[in-house]
Amino acid sequence: MPKLTAADTSAAVDQFMVALAHPFKAEITALRRAIGDIDPSIAEGIKWNAPSWRTTEYFATTHVRGKTGFSVI
Repeated sequence: MPKLTAADTSAAVDQFMVALAHPFKAEITALRRAIGDIDPSIAEGIKWNAPSWRTTEYFATTHVRGKTGFSVI
């Protein structure tokens, strides 16, 4: 597993979400909850300046730059 940084924590995602001004913020929050409920081994962090998820490596990230929706990549 790569060395983890302060960005590789749920606390970093919490801080990101507090500052996030996005019309789909509630849905992004629901997505975080749903992914966290799938498997306790899934961790979250900030990668590419967005909430992202990993097990041993990052496998998904949100794309929140657009304001007409958001994507999971």
